[in-house]
Amino acid sequence: NQVGNDAMTARLRALVPHWREIATLDDDALADRIRRDEIDILVDLSGHTARHRLLTFARKPAPIQVTMIGYMHTTGLSAMDYRITDVTLDPPGTSETFSTETLVRLPAGAATFHPPAACPPVNELPALTNGHVTFGAFNNLAKVTPEVVAAWADILEALPTSRLLVVGRAGNGIKSQLEADGIDGARIESLERQPLLEYLALHHRVDLLLDTFPYNGGTTGILAIWMGVPFVTVDSAQTSGRAGGALLRPLGLSRLVAANSADYIRKTIEAASDFHRLAEWRRTLRARLEPHLGDGSTYTRQLESAFRDMWLRWCAPAS
Repeated sequence: NQVGNDAMTARLRALVPHWREIATLDDDALADRIRRDEIDILVDLSGHTARHRLLTFARKPAPIQVTMIGYMHTTGLSAMDYRITDVTLDPPGTSETFSTETLVRLPAGAATFHPPAACPPVNELPALTNGHVTFGAFNNLAKVTPEVVAAWADILEALPTSRLLVVGRAGNGIKSQLEADGIDGARIESLERQPLLEYLALHHRVDLLLDTFPYNGGTTGILAIWMGVPFVTVDSAQTSGRAGGALLRPLGLSRLVAANSADYIRKTIEAASDFHRLAEWRRTLRARLEPHLGDGSTYTRQLESAFRDMWLRWCAPAS
């Protein structure tokens, strides 16, 4: 549903015999197109994010409809049959009541990650040169709740030499909220969203990322880890609040997973005050992450098997 093309568009287009440009089609027209193409399994990669096509899925143009990756939570649509997840994000028995979809938990995880081409290298910890810690707030700013802003204000107040780099639309709005909480606006820098490589390079300026809660970052967190930047998160009950902890724990960073807002503030202050440990994490995080990435083949085989099971189940005569 993207308007315009990039290198990834060209790469994906070359892998398939048929390609449809759908951005200009309304929901009815797109549903009709899907029916004419006789799509058996229709996959949503957006959920409730920008430019989604959930209203097309609501028209049930395909016999089997699956949501995955883009929005780690239920779509709320009775027409969406399955959601791809894993046991960390959705432990058995915890999410079924809150999901309209049948949950399919892949052993390889809910998604896979391939580092961007020409990715910048990990640099030395900026605090060692600057003499102060710089926090980063890189998540979608729609996730920044008043409670999150209050926590950030407490952290900045407790560390008066620290700085905050906010990246994303409406970043100045976050700055205004922090100023209203008594934080000097000169300590806060706001930037608009950046192209991918420029976005990755911004991690060279950050010592520690601040995750949002109760809706954690997903891609934001894994890109930060790849760039050597750890983050502090809050573990919460819902699927969207488990992403941060699910990434940090296997890397040996359980100490950065907080139980609540007060714990988040405490853990952030503690981590930001130890430049030696931050520098060690920066040197080792990319290497720690690499063994968990694989080549995508295991994930793909499991996903293919899940799709086949869905299809066989749909084809089976009703008992």
